[in-house]
Amino acid sequence: MNAKTMFEKLGYKLIGTSSLFQYRKEYNDAWDRLHYEDIIFNNNLKGYITLAWYNELNDKGTFKNKSYDAIYITIELNKAIQQQIKELGWLDAKKGLEE
Repeated sequence: MNAKTMFEKLGYKLIGTSSLFQYRKEYNDAWDRLHYEDIIFNNNLKGYITLAWYNELNDKGTFKNKSYDAIYITIELNKAIQQQIKELGWLDAKKGLEE
């Protein structure tokens, strides 16, 4: 199974396809705040970050972003991340040296 399919089964959608792309999952919490979980891959740096954040209304009725600093990585999510790393060729020493 490819990484995109693995992420989709976990509720993530691919929202970019360049040297910097990400998978995003969205859901509402008990207070109806829209939460986002992003896994952002940087193909130039051969690395990724995870970020969880949500929008919250401020006293003026407009959205402000509140951010967390990480996503809880389950075994299934870790497998999807590792598959994406394999598909990008980051673990292939020869490919890395050629670029």
